Amino acid sequence: MPRSGVSKSRADPSALPPILPESSSRPRCAEMPDAVGLYEGNPVTQMGFQVGKVVRIEPKGDHVRVTFALDGGRRYPADVQAVTRSKSLLADRSLELVGNYESGPQLTDGQCISLDRSYTPKSISEIT
Repeated sequence: MPRSGVSKSRADPSALPPILPESSSRPRCAEMPDAVGLYEGNPVTQMGFQVGKVVRIEPKGDHVRVTFALDGGRRYPADVQAVTRSKSLLADRSLELVGNYESGPQLTDGQCISLDRSYTPKSISEIT
């Protein structure tokens, strides 16, 4: 009998996006407000599991473009969101993709996640 308070995503691996045959893919990108703590080679994750890596970070005036490669075998919704996250204050960050594919339009090779669907944590100086 499952314990109460355990979410399906943690208790049931079927909550993860479907596994597809391996395929080569062109990198995708995310337009981000900033890339503080994010570096080339850092992981791209979904629900805490690594699904790719950051391959390039380019300044674009008032924001940055983070280019990333995804491992083959997963689908992502076209409206997926990108968030930088860190497990501690001192650790490098990862690029987290938020949103699970169920049906409908997909994030395609070469597509960018727009700035209005990407988020970074506020810095200490922005809070005080």
